[in-house]
Amino acid sequence: MTMKLGILTDFSEERIRLAGTVGFDCVSILADPRNKAGKLIATQGGRQKILETCQKYNVEIRAITAYRLYIDPNPKVRRDAAAWFRTVVKAACEMGVSVIPALTGRDPSKSIEESIPQFQKIWTPLAQFAEDHGVKVAFENWPGGWDINHGINIAVCPKAWRLMFDAVPSKALGLEFDPSHLYWQQIDFVRAVHEFGSRIYHVHLKDTEILKDNLYETGITRGSFRFRIPGWGEIDWPAFFTALVEIRYRGGMVIEHEDPVFSGKDFDEGFRLGYRFLKPLIPQLV
Repeated sequence: MTMKLGILTDFSEERIRLAGTVGFDCVSILADPRNKAGKLIATQGGRQKILETCQKYNVEIRAITAYRLYIDPNPKVRRDAAAWFRTVVKAACEMGVSVIPALTGRDPSKSIEESIPQFQKIWTPLAQFAEDHGVKVAFENWPGGWDINHGINIAVCPKAWRLMFDAVPSKALGLEFDPSHLYWQQIDFVRAVHEFGSRIYHVHLKDTEILKDNLYETGITRGSFRFRIPGWGEIDWPAFFTALVEIRYRGGMVIEHEDPVFSGKDFDEGFRLGYRFLKPLIPQLV
């Protein structure tokens, strides 16, 4: 596998056409029971339609994203999420897709340490199911709230990752590594790449801009930063890609577009600008 540049997107022919026309190599498709992709992957014909559309525009599917609350105080939410996970795993296996980005889920009333027993209980069988189907799970390091100790995701920082992988050592579980979240938390993302390189299964490319006046007023909170298209924020992208080369990363890398400057009618221009900035920086490795 080589490093390939893509986008995180809902599924439609228009979105896949955009990716191919701009020059992106791949996509990570957002699949939810309520959206178009989620409905399509639940049927053989739907899965075939997604594959044929991507082939038409020469775009590879590197991941099928399944963000659900697999850990939640509500038992029904947990059951529904686990059932959905199994649906996505089987679909990914049939479609030749090897990575499923996910959130761990979490009871927001519990700290990271307090959440680990439930993580172990819920993710041990799910990890085994993924292993049995030859699929890897990549947990995004989205904090899931502005107090990392009481959000809706456990996989938010190096301390949490160590606890998670000790509790469930299955190599089916890894990370969807997003440097933008680590940056605003002031966590050294290059060091984190080196420490957890063997567990990085997918990468989100998103930049971060610190809003210094807001930071002065309220500290590191919701209003102290905003996400940007890569190249329009403060992340040292050459250093990030150098670290990925050093760990011999060969997976998918997709732009997650949450830039408020390029929104509405300018949304697709954000993807184009991100492509132009990133493409010359990404090593063409084999």
